[in-house]
Amino acid sequence: MIDLRYLKKVLEMLDESTVDSLEITSDKGMKLRVSKSPVQRGGAMMGAQMIPAPAPVAAAPAAA
Repeated sequence: MIDLRYLKKVLEMLDESTVDSLEITSDKGMKLRVSKSPVQRGGAMMGAQMIPAPAPVAAAPAAA
């Protein structure tokens, strides 16, 4: 478990610095990664484009 006072101090230091992100690894293997802005992997994520369904077409009248 991480000490909340430690976490608060890390966040304050990051906020006051010009560093954009910080990663700390403890000797017990716990990782803490803090970033001022979200990390983008593999380019910008975009939502799926919604394409409207075509309007139904009336059937042609049967030839007599």
